[in-house]
Amino acid sequence: WTAAMFLLLSAVRFKRHDYLLPLIPGCALLLGGFWNGLLEARTARAAWRWFRLLGGMMVALTAAALVLVAVLRDEAVTARLLETRLVGRWIHATDRMVFAQLRQAIEAAQAWLLPAAAALAVLWSTLAVRRRRPLAAATLLGAAWTVAFVAYVACVLPPLEPLRDQQSLARLARDLVPEGERPFYYGREDQQLMFCLGPSARWLRDRKGLRQVITRNKPAFVVVELERFRQRAAEWPDVIMVPLAWNTDNPFGTHRDPAVLITNAAGLRRAEALHTRWASPLAN
Repeated sequence: WTAAMFLLLSAVRFKRHDYLLPLIPGCALLLGGFWNGLLEARTARAAWRWFRLLGGMMVALTAAALVLVAVLRDEAVTARLLETRLVGRWIHATDRMVFAQLRQAIEAAQAWLLPAAAALAVLWSTLAVRRRRPLAAATLLGAAWTVAFVAYVACVLPPLEPLRDQQSLARLARDLVPEGERPFYYGREDQQLMFCLGPSARWLRDRKGLRQVITRNKPAFVVVELERFRQRAAEWPDVIMVPLAWNTDNPFGTHRDPAVLITNAAGLRRAEALHTRWASPLAN
């Protein structure tokens, strides 16, 4: 179950994290059976052989993580590594965007995170191999992963949030939409953005749908992929599409999924009435 799903999903070119859901129950049963084997004397010998192997892998992964952190701290080394053929093939543009900020986050957190994680991993491996105490080993393993997860959520994700934030643009669209109307989205499928826009949001799947919405007489507020907005603006010089806000207006000056909130003439009048920061660009 686990191996088949892992191999299948690894072979798929388009990957999403929620595609892993069918794999999780199989992993849970596999791990549950493994730990149960450690607690039963008649199967403990075979299980502990696997446990030694996993303990060695844990130490190796910890060492690899320390090496990676050392590499990320040196900007010049990181740049050279990203330019190599092997690494460059697997590192996408989105990944390159986050390295500088991630390096700063690691520098701020490593004073206590890395020694703690390394110490817990070594203690867990030593205890697993020499004393055969599965409950204590499980506790140490859980503690190591908990420390790493909390540090990731508290120290790594917040500095990277501007690169992934979907709520700000969606909240602005919801605030501007008149009561009884709905916000729109035009672009590739983006479930996170649609969730942030709310249950009333409608996905415009093609340019025909966008033109029908943006050329109507009542206010229309549409979140559009930045590249598609530029293409439609060049193709439709006669259509009024006023950009109100960009998700690239952040400390990075870019975004993982660049998008812009646009409106029509009626929507601009409503935006100007609600927010004085928008001076009419229609005169231009």
